[in-house]
Amino acid sequence: MSAPLPQKTRHLLKLYEDDLAFRYERKTGAAYLGRAQSFLDWLGARGVELSAVRTEDVHAYQSALYARRKKSGRPYSAGDQKNRVKAIKSFFRFLYRRGCLLHDPAAPLDYPRVERRLPRTILTPDEVRRILKAVDLKTPTGLRDRAIIETFYGTGIRSGELARLTPDEVDTEECVLRVVQGKGRRDRNVPLTRAAAEAIEAYLVSGRGKLVRGSRQRFPNRFATTAAPSPRARGPVPSRDPPSATTTLRGIAVRASSRASRQRGKLAAASSAGITTERDFAPAAFIVMSV
Repeated sequence: MSAPLPQKTRHLLKLYEDDLAFRYERKTGAAYLGRAQSFLDWLGARGVELSAVRTEDVHAYQSALYARRKKSGRPYSAGDQKNRVKAIKSFFRFLYRRGCLLHDPAAPLDYPRVERRLPRTILTPDEVRRILKAVDLKTPTGLRDRAIIETFYGTGIRSGELARLTPDEVDTEECVLRVVQGKGRRDRNVPLTRAAAEAIEAYLVSGRGKLVRGSRQRFPNRFATTAAPSPRARGPVPSRDPPSATTTLRGIAVRASSRASRQRGKLAAASSAGITTERDFAPAAFIVMSV
């Protein structure tokens, strides 16, 4: 168990936490803070105060990161090591710019080389068409799912960015999507394909009003489809975090699989009864994603 940090170090860590909250998203800031905390614990275990840290100490910590092993005995990935080094450099850069340190001991630190690999799973055009055809456009949920898939496929935005979209941030006439406070808390304009714009427009006109009331979310989740609570209801309304867009897409794949199974059952029944049909019983479309 690590020793408690000195009061001054805790104060500096709190200032760093406030700076992270201003510059990054909540999860990103928490990751940076946790890695800085781990480094301070490592220093405390060796009796090194923050004000006395030298470049040799930071290099020793980086060597300790290389030597770390998982329970299985395998080393941690170069990406994990890079993220920890990045957090340390960010922490000391913050302290140096605030005038808390006379020099930045982590400035000479180099990032470990991270191997860049191509994606293992890439959908073919035929697989994409099968996914799109698997969505039932006769239901509001199907219209929503089609809009989500078309937006993902046509823009390449992140799932968190899509989940935060509001009706004011998509222009279906000009085919432009506005990402507000995206990665790095930066705003950017993303071009929309005509297919994505039409799918969003169809969802807004025919589907969204039946799924959500009084919400500004463009793609309401399954928890937002329930009716609004009665004004007479007492007590706080329990809040639930909406599922990610990845969860929604996986739900689409499950529904597509169920639908294809029913189609195959109908085909088998028709064949056993001697009935011929030219209907295309398309196989289920499975989405393979890693987030």
